[in-house]
Amino acid sequence: MSVASLRLFIAIDLNEDVRRELDRLSNELARVIPNRAVNWIPSDNFHLTVKFLGNTSPHLLEPIARKLNQVAHATSEFDMSLQSIGVFPNFARARVLWIGIPDPTSQLATLAKSLDFELSELGFVPESRVYVPHLTIAKLRQTPRNLEQVLEPYFTRSFGQVEVDRLRLYQSTVSSKGSTYELLREFSLKIKS
Repeated sequence: MSVASLRLFIAIDLNEDVRRELDRLSNELARVIPNRAVNWIPSDNFHLTVKFLGNTSPHLLEPIARKLNQVAHATSEFDMSLQSIGVFPNFARARVLWIGIPDPTSQLATLAKSLDFELSELGFVPESRVYVPHLTIAKLRQTPRNLEQVLEPYFTRSFGQVEVDRLRLYQSTVSSKGSTYELLREFSLKIKS
C-alpha cells in the first residue's frame, strides 16, 4: 500500500497589521479591476514562500524538520518590509499580482540558499532561478487593459513591516475551492543579539 505524498512548502508568515493592510489593498483593487479577471488570495493565506518542496513522501518529514531546525538556528531574526506592487511576467500579459519585499542586505536570499543547500542532501533540487521575494495577492485570469494605470498609485506605497523570527513548514491541499494550508511545524530563528 503506497503512502500519499504531502504537498509542502516553507514560509514566513505575516503579522495581523500587514494582513489587514493587504486586505484593504485587495478590497480597493477589487473595486477597479473587473471581478471576472482576477482570483484574489484570501488574507488568511498570505505568506512569503521561501522554498516550495512540492509532493513529498511523509517519510521525509522528520529529516526535513531536522534540516529546517539547523537552518533556523544558524539564522538570526531580521525585519522585512513590504512595499510596492507589481506583476509577473509583465503588464501586457500579467498573470500574478504581487507585493514587493526588498532584500537590500540579502537576508532572504541567504535564507533561501541555505534551505536549498541543506535540503539538497535529502534529494530536493535547488532552485535554478534567482530568489525574488514577493507575496502573491491575486492570480489574473485575463489582463485588464489599463492594469499598469490602475496600479500606478501603489508603486511606491508601503504595506508594513514584519519581524521574521521563525520559519514554518506547511502542507498545502488544493481543491476546487482553492488552497488550504495546514501548519505542520515551526522553527524559531536565532534571537538578535
